[in-house]
Amino acid sequence: MDVRGVDTTGRFNERSRDYAQFRPSYAAAAVDAVLEGLAPPEELTIVDIGAGTGIATQLLKARGAQVIGVEPNEQMRAQALALGCDVRLGNASATGLPNACADVVTAFQAFHWFCTPEALREFRRVIRPHGRLAAVWNFFDRSDAFTDEFCRLYERYGDTRHIAGLGIDESRVRAFVREHGFGEFRKTAAGYEQFVDFDGMLGRLRSSGSMPRDGAAYEALAAHARRLYDRFAQHDRVTLVQKSAAFVTETA
Repeated sequence: MDVRGVDTTGRFNERSRDYAQFRPSYAAAAVDAVLEGLAPPEELTIVDIGAGTGIATQLLKARGAQVIGVEPNEQMRAQALALGCDVRLGNASATGLPNACADVVTAFQAFHWFCTPEALREFRRVIRPHGRLAAVWNFFDRSDAFTDEFCRLYERYGDTRHIAGLGIDESRVRAFVREHGFGEFRKTAAGYEQFVDFDGMLGRLRSSGSMPRDGAAYEALAAHARRLYDRFAQHDRVTLVQKSAAFVTETA
């Protein structure tokens, strides 16, 4: 369910391969912030909510932690399982996990889908006393000329109600989390660049739940993207300039 109580799980049914292939990773500094001040990663159990195709699950696993992903979409989950990730069927409000099983609960590029009282109650249930909650997003840096034009493709062709990467209401998220038993978020942001050819650029657009994937609307999007790519490409690639922002707090 998303924050309006609408079941959006199926939005990514046809996008899982594009998501796995074309979505970016995250800046190392953002992952550092998630783990900062905790026990060595080898001693941590992390529950990654909305694990998707396993991008963040793999990053956390590579640090040495035991990582259990939770994902409601079977196609996305299948991509993560193929990479060897432990990603279980469930959702933010009903993870199916035991009480107090996690040192950290994370949500990478996902918290906007389930910023609800039910989800936060579930997080408090599975997080151990004085445990941590971390929400991480990649945001487009619109001070970069190409990245700004790329964002305009979302605004023109996408369902703007579902374009989280163009902006999260940070003050609302902070207040909501405080109201439901967590402390003040600490924010860490670091630059992150994604270098893509035209297929990668178009695949990134297709991976978004807000964007068309077929029909006249998709053909118009692809043509517009081609013109934009041709304007900015150097050495057969363009650069999407982003910031990985980690918001970290503990149970109150």
